[in-house]
Amino acid sequence: MSTMSDVSLRGAADIRCKGLRHEDVTVLVNNAGAVSFGSLLTGPLDDAHAMFRTNVFGPWEMTRVFAPALAASGGAMVSVLSAIAWFSPPQNGAYAATKAAAWSLTNGLRMGLESAGVLVQGLHFGAVDTDFAAGYDGTKIAPGQVVNASLEGLEAEAPEVLVDAESRNTKAALSGAPGEYLRRFLGSAGS
Repeated sequence: MSTMSDVSLRGAADIRCKGLRHEDVTVLVNNAGAVSFGSLLTGPLDDAHAMFRTNVFGPWEMTRVFAPALAASGGAMVSVLSAIAWFSPPQNGAYAATKAAAWSLTNGLRMGLESAGVLVQGLHFGAVDTDFAAGYDGTKIAPGQVVNASLEGLEAEAPEVLVDAESRNTKAALSGAPGEYLRRFLGSAGS
């Protein structure tokens, strides 16, 4: 599993401090992604800690580093999340927990940054046809679909973008009984 280290984050901060002017930074895209599979009850906690460092603390630190520049430029921060922020598959629970935490973090950062004129966009989707989802056999959308949806959302100043049917259906199911969406998802995955 690849993770973003504290050294990488400090390096990013150094780059910001060495030559970038605030007006040079108009959009920050937090697209950190680390995944490991296993049961929440028996899977390796070291993997979960690494995922949280990358998927939650990495974007948090990057946002803190670039917040002054985004405020100065009236820019935007895009938080690449996932529909999995709203449900927890049995063998992917730790990853789902990181995306749920990242969703909550995004909402909190939005509250802190909106008064500075920074748009914070939460970007949700199901699986995307990239190397990250190479082992996933379900429906995948094209990467360009995600990019276009985000750009359209930025243009419309949308705080949340639900890119595909997977994200829209999952978000809509949040008002149902706990776990109902997951039961439906797992039932349809077997057919």
